Amino acid sequence: MSPFSFMIGVRNYQEIKEHSSPPGVIFIRGIALTRDAPLIKRIKRHVTGRTRDFFVATAPGLEPLCLEELKGLSATVSDAAVVPGGVEFKGRMQTCYLANLHLRTASRVLMRIGTFKASNFRQHESKMTGFPWELYLHRNETPEVKVSTRHSRLYHGTAIEERSKDCIEKRLSRYGLQPPEGSVKSCNQQVYIRVKEDRFTLSLDSSGDILHKRGIKKTRAVAPIRETIAAAVHAWCRITPGPASNDFPRRQSRQESSPGKGPGRYSG
Repeated sequence: MSPFSFMIGVRNYQEIKEHSSPPGVIFIRGIALTRDAPLIKRIKRHVTGRTRDFFVATAPGLEPLCLEELKGLSATVSDAAVVPGGVEFKGRMQTCYLANLHLRTASRVLMRIGTFKASNFRQHESKMTGFPWELYLHRNETPEVKVSTRHSRLYHGTAIEERSKDCIEKRLSRYGLQPPEGSVKSCNQQVYIRVKEDRFTLSLDSSGDILHKRGIKKTRAVAPIRETIAAAVHAWCRITPGPASNDFPRRQSRQESSPGKGPGRYSG
């Protein structure tokens, strides 16, 4: 499914639980650690064991439909609200799994992981290096950073992207999580950085490919519209998801409506 380092701490924690290891020793990201390792406790406390902020990106105009879907998805969803470009909500990691699997009008689900204010590159690099990336990224992962800026002193997206990647690598190197020299660095995980009025919002992509491409189908075919748009049409028409319906009114052809005139002619 998604590369969401996936699910960041969740996958780390599950690997810890499932890994066959000697008594008192566990392996995480290829590193042998004692079972009471502080890093593992931090992952459980700050990532898997708390309610987090999420953002569901949708096509323009589908936000209200996505909100309805989200409210019926899980009892753990709270503070869901329509915002420009999508829907924001609070929930647990399990809710994020469900959103990626079941939301029919969503394009992407992002997890908000941090915010800070910076008006120059010195402040930006200090904040980025001080952020606990070790809780969210795996060994051998150099994330793809996507930046959008608006009304900020730091407006050069490419410069922010390059410096952000360097800061992430520096932070991971402190914990021995940087990719070994000569290894092929993966770029599956996407980190979104939104800068508005000098405030940086950091988000992790939890979906991978855009969700109309989610890889759970056995067969695929070329469609005239995306499945997320088709799902929205179904919702607008109050059609219950299920087998295709033949109850749509048949469109009368021009030849039927204008006897005596051949097809393709203007019927007047």
